[in-house]
Amino acid sequence: MTQDEAYGILLPELASTAPHLYDAAEMTLQTGFRESNLTGLRWDPISKDGRPAYLYRTKSGNPLGTPMNSVARAVLERRRGIDPVHVFTWRGHAVTRFNNSAWRKALSRTLASLGSPLPERLDGFVWHSLR
Repeated sequence: MTQDEAYGILLPELASTAPHLYDAAEMTLQTGFRESNLTGLRWDPISKDGRPAYLYRTKSGNPLGTPMNSVARAVLERRRGIDPVHVFTWRGHAVTRFNNSAWRKALSRTLASLGSPLPERLDGFVWHSLR
């Protein structure tokens, strides 16, 4: 999926059907965070002044400091105040998975809007593909 397709088709679909997925998808597009980085993202390592967010739960087990551009900071500001501990929540609980049925439904509608046949690059598209 190209950046234009993601921002022009996928993100608007997510915004209208699953806003919590919209913010997470935009954060992934801007930072390259893995799904597990987002599900474990907490407010305590994130400053309000734009310093890097530190991920303590990474695939390698090593902490990772990630600079936040203005779009990623805007996502964080939209999420701030929703939950005192976790950045990404749904119905008062920390999100444990983004590659879920709401994601698959939104992705299916997005891919259908691209017409048939689908470009080969979209075959097997999953959350991780946003990176």
